[in-house]
Order: sequence, then structure tokens, then C-alpha cells
Amino acid sequence: MSLHQYLLALRARFGVFAALLLASVVAATVVSLLLPKSYRATVSLLVDKKDEQSLTDLLHKKLEEVDAIQKFLKDHEKANKKEDKKPEGMSTFQLASLFMVFALVAPLYLRILIGH
Repeated sequence: MSLHQYLLALRARFGVFAALLLASVVAATVVSLLLPKSYRATVSLLVDKKDEQSLTDLLHKKLEEVDAIQKFLKDHEKANKKEDKKPEGMSTFQLASLFMVFALVAPLYLRILIGH
């Protein structure tokens, strides 16, 4: 049977073909309207705790460095401190400590906030 013969057979049985097509569409519509609505969603979530741990370890190392620098500056300030002169405002140790905390710890917090 050639394609031309097949199309001629469909044309001769067009009423049957159209009735079957219409019945299929109506049946699908009725079934979809009668069945209760149900929605389903799935998600896959991957949590990598290794990065969080490495940032925490890095933060602890930086804080240990800050403590060591503060101790060094405090010892240096005690050695160079004059007995009769009282410092006004913030001492060199306090300024250096604030600077070191900001310089070493702030980039870590920024990295955590940005998410890298």
C-alpha cells in the first residue's frame, strides 16, 4: 500500500477517523476535570560542610595570629613605657589591635557574606 492509497482510505473513512479523534479528546478532557488536582515537586539539595569547616578553621587561625600580635605589642609597649608619662586617648597597643583584628578577620566575614 502506497502513501497515496493510504490517504485515499483515510478520506473514505473520514467520519470514523474524526469520531475517534473527537471521542479521545472528550474522554481526556472529562477525565482531567473529574480527577482531583494533585501537584508534586521534588528537589535535590547538596550541602557541602567541608567549605564551612575550612572557613571556621581559617578564622580560628587568624584569631590566634591576632592574639599573638596583641601579646607581642603589649610586651613591647610595657618594655618601652615610661613611668611618668600617661598616654592620652587610645594606646599604640589598642590601635594596633583594632587594626589587626580588622585587617585579618574582616575579609573572612566578607567572604562568608558574599558566599565564596
